[in-house]
Amino acid sequence: MLEKKRGFAESIKPYNAIISIFIPLITAIIMGYFQLGEYVRKSSDANFRSVVEKLSSGDEAQRLAAASSIGTFIKKGGEYSDEAAVILMNRLSIELDYNVLNAIIGSLEKTRGLKKAGDEKIINDLLAIERNFFIQEYPLKEWRDGAGKYIKNIEQSALNQENLYKKYKSEVDKVTLDGLKKEMGLAWEDYYKRDKNYVELKMHDQVVTDAISILLRKMKYGEIKPLELQFYQNSLNNAIIADMDLSKSTIKRSAFSASSMLETKFNSSHIIHTVFTFSNLTKSSFVDCTIIASLFDQISSLRGVSFFGSEFKDVFFAGSDITGANFKGTRGLEPIYFYAAKHPEKAEFDAEFKQKLDEELPKITEEEFIKYVDSSELSESRRKDLLLTLDELKDKRVKDVLPYKK
Repeated sequence: MLEKKRGFAESIKPYNAIISIFIPLITAIIMGYFQLGEYVRKSSDANFRSVVEKLSSGDEAQRLAAASSIGTFIKKGGEYSDEAAVILMNRLSIELDYNVLNAIIGSLEKTRGLKKAGDEKIINDLLAIERNFFIQEYPLKEWRDGAGKYIKNIEQSALNQENLYKKYKSEVDKVTLDGLKKEMGLAWEDYYKRDKNYVELKMHDQVVTDAISILLRKMKYGEIKPLELQFYQNSLNNAIIADMDLSKSTIKRSAFSASSMLETKFNSSHIIHTVFTFSNLTKSSFVDCTIIASLFDQISSLRGVSFFGSEFKDVFFAGSDITGANFKGTRGLEPIYFYAAKHPEKAEFDAEFKQKLDEELPKITEEEFIKYVDSSELSESRRKDLLLTLDELKDKRVKDVLPYKK
């Protein structure tokens, strides 16, 4: 037995020698691999941080290059994808250069498909940024306008005091006048500061709005599922959106004024306290929607627009050309909704409602319309907007608007 053990030990000596050579070699290779991986990771991290830093550069060329190159870090499964997307969206809220903006949007597009419902997340995150601007706009405007009113009061007081000084040459009047002039100078400084803040806010708001509309336009219809977006206190004024499917969206207390939203589907959406004033909605679809306390006033074109199966409550079309619009199957319609609308005889209605419209609309007076609007579910600001539309229509003296004649 002892001889057999010696023989076995002698037989494996060459293998032990080989193993003793390869184990350190394999260990070295493994360690080298991990060291190389760590080096690559640190290099990538440093490179990413460098690109991010240049996004805030005062040099436009550096920001443009950084906005373009950060897209290389956004790829399926990339560890920087989420962070890069957040950084880019935050940069949109402060970037005013449109060349850089377009580069940012180009990089943001590369996040598409990284996650389930990735498109919804990008757009909804941008809507959240825009919503903050929307909320800040009113107080900033009020503060600016308040500063302007204060200046007028100070100017009037200074003028009165100057007249007193000219009349009586009193040293007290002179001191008071100098004090008012100094106060007026400070008031103008305050006004300029507040006006600058308001104007910059409007500029940033428009940049984010443009980014949203650009991304929506680039999401080709048919390539992705409906987005089911959440619009709440958003202002997408002056947006250009075409051939999009925004079905099943929720749109509350928002504004889409002076926008071109062509051949876009809003089917099965909830639209509440929202305005589409001055927009072009040609061939868009509002099928099976719930539309409450909203304005479709002074719209340039509703040709080919369908409201089939929708439910209306206090929805007004004053000043809008409703030629070619389809209201068949629309529930909750009232003739007064079409007061001051252009060419209601050229729109499509169910026969029963069409007869009611022809009989009642010509008899509605401006006083009755204003009374109805005041008691409607429109918010106070929407009521003011609608009555302003009415005043504008009267000023323009458009003969085919007030009132409708068969």
